[in-house]
Amino acid sequence: MKIVYTPDRSWREVPPAKPEFGDVLSLSSNNWDDYGYKTTLNAKIYINNQPISFDFSIKLLIEDIDNTAIKLDELCKDGWDGIFPIPNV
Repeated sequence: MKIVYTPDRSWREVPPAKPEFGDVLSLSSNNWDDYGYKTTLNAKIYINNQPISFDFSIKLLIEDIDNTAIKLDELCKDGWDGIFPIPNV
C-alpha cells in the first residue's frame, strides 16, 4: 500500500482516491492547531479504489517544522510527487 499526500486541498475535503496506485493511504492538509504545532493530516484508506468506512486523521511531526501541511505543500511545489517517504527530512 502506498502512502500519498495531495497538496493544496481545503482542510474540509476528504483526501482523494488515487486510482493509479490502487490500494492507498491518502493524506491531505488539516488546520488543527495543537498549541502552535499543526501536525494533523486528514487521512482516508482506499482499497481497490473504494473508500474504507473509517474516518481518521494522523499526526506527522517533521523535525524543526511547526506546520506539516505547509512543508509538504512546499515540497510538492518543488517537485516531490507526494509519495512517501518524504525526501530529505
